[in-house]
Amino acid sequence: MPRSRGGHDILKDITVSPRSILIIDDDEQIRAFLRQVLEEAGYMVTEAPNGRIGLRRFQQTPTALVITDLLMPDRDGLEVTMALHRDSPTVKIIVLSGGSGQHDYLDAAKLLGAHRTMQKPIRMAELLEAVQQELQGGSLRKGHGPQGER
Repeated sequence: MPRSRGGHDILKDITVSPRSILIIDDDEQIRAFLRQVLEEAGYMVTEAPNGRIGLRRFQQTPTALVITDLLMPDRDGLEVTMALHRDSPTVKIIVLSGGSGQHDYLDAAKLLGAHRTMQKPIRMAELLEAVQQELQGGSLRKGHGPQGER
């Protein structure tokens, strides 16, 4: 993703809705479910089936928050997190993990710029709380939160 000419955050040059979310997950059912829950809560949601398309969609239409799966084909969640954090450091990032034994990857996601990490299955109330906290200026405990998060 290109930076603006001055090498600063591309989001500073674009008006981004504070209630806009991009969901990146290769599981269509998870994307659809997350989209439904978040839209019912009043958020504007776009989605992408993999990291490559997700980064392209973010570049075309930046959002205030990105929720990305960790393990996906065609640019995984770590690559997505690293690219977003490098090119748009003000975007909030929540990384989701579906498998046990992925704690090291979740820790790596935090080091690469994720604001939060959460393990699936996720309780929707916890996800909505995390989304609300991140969009209202971030959590007090970066990378940590309700049960299920690391």
